[in-house]
Amino acid sequence: MSAVRAMQLPSARSQHLVIEFARVKSLCPAGVYLTIEPGDPSRWTGILFVRKGPYAPAILRFQISFPSAYPAAAPRITFISEIFHPLLTPLTTYTYTTGSSETGTVSATDEERLPPGGFSLRHGFPQWFSKARDTTSTLDVKTTSANNNVLQEPQNERPAAEALATEENGSSPNSPRDKGSLGKPKNERVKQKDVNNPISIVQVLLYVRSTFDDAEVLDSVPLEAAGNSGAWHAWRSHRRALHLNLSENATPDTASPISKDKYSLIPRSNIAHSNRRPGEWNWEGVWEERVKRGIDASISEPVLYGNAAVGNDLIRFLRADDDMIMTLKEGMKGSMRAATA
Repeated sequence: MSAVRAMQLPSARSQHLVIEFARVKSLCPAGVYLTIEPGDPSRWTGILFVRKGPYAPAILRFQISFPSAYPAAAPRITFISEIFHPLLTPLTTYTYTTGSSETGTVSATDEERLPPGGFSLRHGFPQWFSKARDTTSTLDVKTTSANNNVLQEPQNERPAAEALATEENGSSPNSPRDKGSLGKPKNERVKQKDVNNPISIVQVLLYVRSTFDDAEVLDSVPLEAAGNSGAWHAWRSHRRALHLNLSENATPDTASPISKDKYSLIPRSNIAHSNRRPGEWNWEGVWEERVKRGIDASISEPVLYGNAAVGNDLIRFLRADDDMIMTLKEGMKGSMRAATA
């Protein structure tokens, strides 16, 4: 039995997650604190202290839940703290999808939908979503054909992954050079490599932290990977105000409307002109105001020390003055001396 299949068994899966948590305790990124939920190793609770970058000094609570297929499938990261972020779905919105367009609708059967507060991992770890994306594209084309509303794709356009494979191999996708020694297509070999080298939760935590403390990481997020398209546009407006040049290849503003028109079942003439896309709104100053409001709320005393949700918080803050902190430090030093004696 392969290691991946063994980890799908309940007992083996629980043991794997406990071992993974023990590993995280020694390799956890600075500013990230985690605890495991008693009796359920598939649910972790964490706090992120943003110590630098555009979201400093926010203190954000989040939860991690691991599906039965992990590490072949992505963990679900949900932020409890409200913060305006391109990769975070708003807490006040029912659901978003990691593959939705600005004018498209969200289906209740969308396998990639994110809950309120959900963090999109599509940009950092696209290999987790490639299978679902391929399936969704196939279903969209079949549905369009069934409704006799197929929009022909230009012959000179190909999917980005297909074009990239051609550039790397110097051959067409159907040529023999795309085949492995066992006759498997290249994409199957890549998926097999991902299975043999699964992504660790430490890598995920490092990426999540970088999206809050590194502006360049946010600059590289494409619109299609965003969890909050409004925050994505507001961030770009904020960066333009700072006279920074963003790469058009990393964030294709014009690619999204083209792909939407290509497969949408809703004629553009039926869309009300008053329903402007987020990219057409005035986002000047929105990011600064919303983020400042979220940061101030996250570090406010009622949020940090309030008793409203104490029963549900596995990680709690203690209100302490300088004298209490010094007492705690001395106690920790005494414990360390006793342990090494």
